[in-house]
Amino acid sequence: MRRALRPLAALRRTLLLLASAAWLATAATAVAQADGIAFDVEILRVDLVVNDEGETVERFEPVQEAPPGEEIEYRVTVRNDGSRIYRPGTLPIRLPIGEGVQYVEGSAGPQGGDLVVEASVDGGATFTELPVEAAEGDAPAFDPAAVDTLRWTPSVPFEPGMEFVLVYRVQVL
Repeated sequence: MRRALRPLAALRRTLLLLASAAWLATAATAVAQADGIAFDVEILRVDLVVNDEGETVERFEPVQEAPPGEEIEYRVTVRNDGSRIYRPGTLPIRLPIGEGVQYVEGSAGPQGGDLVVEASVDGGATFTELPVEAAEGDAPAFDPAAVDTLRWTPSVPFEPGMEFVLVYRVQVL
């Protein structure tokens, strides 16, 4: 019985790798459409540890595979290496959530400030700005587990030499 579980666990870990690879290819295509825009991606496992003061804190470890239940944080640094100044609202950066993982509610950031952060549950046909808070007694605007695409759009001029760090988390299914 134990042998039967190992291939399934390996398959799930491989799915994370494939989802990450597909995600990177899609991100590269979306960002590469703009002249001089470069990006770097970090994929990190989120561990909870107890520090020297006895407090529970998060620790981040680079990861290439993860079993179901693990929480993974994506950090995408988007940098303007070119000479063009992009006007506010003209450089939307769309990143898919991927297969075999689920978006962790409230994890997309940074929120506010120089970036508008939005989520889609229909493959990017429509977007809703985050965070989404339903009025008391109202149903939520959407199910965070259904989020399949995130979008960040600079709300300030994106000048040469500037960079933004886009962050979000997923849970491996």
